[in-house]
Amino acid sequence: MARKLGASQVTAIDYDPVCCESTIENTLLNHESNIVVICGSKEVIPDERFDTIMANINRNILLDQIESYSRVLKPGGELFLSGFYEAGDLGIITDEAAKFGLKYACHKTENDWAAAKLIR
Repeated sequence: MARKLGASQVTAIDYDPVCCESTIENTLLNHESNIVVICGSKEVIPDERFDTIMANINRNILLDQIESYSRVLKPGGELFLSGFYEAGDLGIITDEAAKFGLKYACHKTENDWAAAKLIR
């Protein structure tokens, strides 16, 4: 979707090999290029700078990985997080993000699930 919306290059990372294979398959089916698929966790995040990072995982993994996201996000870059609850989780995540220079911008909720936007 990021490529369809104008991203010049996409790096997709997932811990699950089945998801990585599915991403490669969908890239081919949708005739997309400039999509790099990497299987692993925070240790495989490339030492590049990114304008936008999207992470849809659970609260505990987001908390574990937020420092890694901050390290590779460009100044002014946007971090979109989802996969957690508004009640309880949102405040914990935004507090942890602030420790690494990420500022809360806004969030949306649906059926108690939350998605937040942070800016470096």
